[in-house]
Amino acid sequence: MTTIDRWDDIKIFNVCLKYRSLSQAANHLGIQQSTVSRRIQAFEDNLGGSLFVRTSEGIIPTPLALEISSSAQAMEEHFYALERVASGHEPEPQGEVKIALVEPVAMYVMMPLLDDLYKTFPKLHINLISSYTQSDLTRLEADIALRFVKPSTGDLIAKKLITMPLKVLASDEYLTRYGTPTLDSGRWVNVSLPWLAVEEERWFKHYVTVQPWLQTSSYTVATEAIIKGKCVGLTTELMERLQPAHLRPVSVDAPLPEPLEMWLVTHASMRHTPKVSAVWDWLIRTFEV
Repeated sequence: MTTIDRWDDIKIFNVCLKYRSLSQAANHLGIQQSTVSRRIQAFEDNLGGSLFVRTSEGIIPTPLALEISSSAQAMEEHFYALERVASGHEPEPQGEVKIALVEPVAMYVMMPLLDDLYKTFPKLHINLISSYTQSDLTRLEADIALRFVKPSTGDLIAKKLITMPLKVLASDEYLTRYGTPTLDSGRWVNVSLPWLAVEEERWFKHYVTVQPWLQTSSYTVATEAIIKGKCVGLTTELMERLQPAHLRPVSVDAPLPEPLEMWLVTHASMRHTPKVSAVWDWLIRTFEV
């Protein structure tokens, strides 16, 4: 009789089934591709059958893989449910808290706050998971997420953390060197994400009539270009607070987009675990000031 004695095999199998690629599965899990291949081989040996057909374009699940997929995913769900219950018995806020957020929020919003967070909760360790792909909170890919869209599905709890108006900003250095920009003049930066339509790009394409001086797929690159006086661009008013950036709003003859909303999100079963509750409440207090 076949026995399953390694939880890791189930986890790795599910990720391979999701991505259909050993290399992408390895990147997602943060391990070597050779480790993924070795564990899948061990799982196949244990089951007595092949799970994937290796091709030059990736891996294709076999009938056996498809047959066991629902059971493997159910096992994973039960495991994470057990972890979430167990994590609720911490005596005090301690250990790692994974916060999923996009890179500019990590750099310009969270990084300046970490000293105060660690001073308040010295036994916590913060892991900032920076990605434009949403982490799966149900599978504990993150404990907390900062998102720009309120979730509408799943057992997730969300609270609006902050409203961020969008403004055209330029540095003192830019204004001194290049003058006040207009919609048809100036060194503009435009952010374009191939996989996601963003409000800033829609606004730029509709109202700005000059070619961007800098086109980028990185909000961080765009923000740094604005801070360093290279460009002018549409960004959140939070950037005005950066010191010593000396950014100033620029009036343009066009309506600005609706403000962005940043939502604080966690899984319902994690909300009142000591470490998650501590960071959740601390973030709310910090942004209410």
